[in-house]
Amino acid sequence: ILAKYLLTLKRRRFTYRFVFVPETIGTIAYLSKNLSPLQERVIGGYVLTCLAGKTGFTYVQTREDETLVNRLARHTLKHSGHEYKVLPFLERGSDERQYGWPGVDIPVGSLMRSSYHDFPAYHTSDDNLESCSEKELVESLDLYKKCLENFEFNQIPVVTTIGEPFLSKRGLYRSLSTRDYPLDSKLLFNVLTYCDGKQDLLAIAD
Repeated sequence: ILAKYLLTLKRRRFTYRFVFVPETIGTIAYLSKNLSPLQERVIGGYVLTCLAGKTGFTYVQTREDETLVNRLARHTLKHSGHEYKVLPFLERGSDERQYGWPGVDIPVGSLMRSSYHDFPAYHTSDDNLESCSEKELVESLDLYKKCLENFEFNQIPVVTTIGEPFLSKRGLYRSLSTRDYPLDSKLLFNVLTYCDGKQDLLAIAD
């Protein structure tokens, strides 16, 4: 469903790869055959696992803290309205282990519902569908969609004026000087001030 959703997005700036493999050995085999092109082209990714649990969200970060996939996941979770927790890479448990291995170094996090550490039936014969919910699964899908939208929309803006731009003629700023500084005008100039070619929209929003 997520792959089909990506196909509906017009003017995608990036390409995407969905990998369906058995946990651990499948990913190791996949990496052993594709490591060089992946390292050259992949910005980052997520392991999709445990997405239908009846809990809030859990995000296991990549080994390096300030990767784009970490920032995207944290930002999206913060504004999702859902309960969530963010765990360090030391709490890893799925195929983010392989992507974060030294020498592989592809930033892949894991955004899920019930963490494998909090799911007593995980990898046991007690696993069953009673712990799953269609509602939570749809919410997980929506959260991943939002992550991808934020990724697609993220850019590094650069202002082109010397000093603050003249916005009044465009109806974006007051035409007469007053002592009061409208909040929306201050916010607008705050955003423009950080469009310095060093910060992306995600950092400016945060």
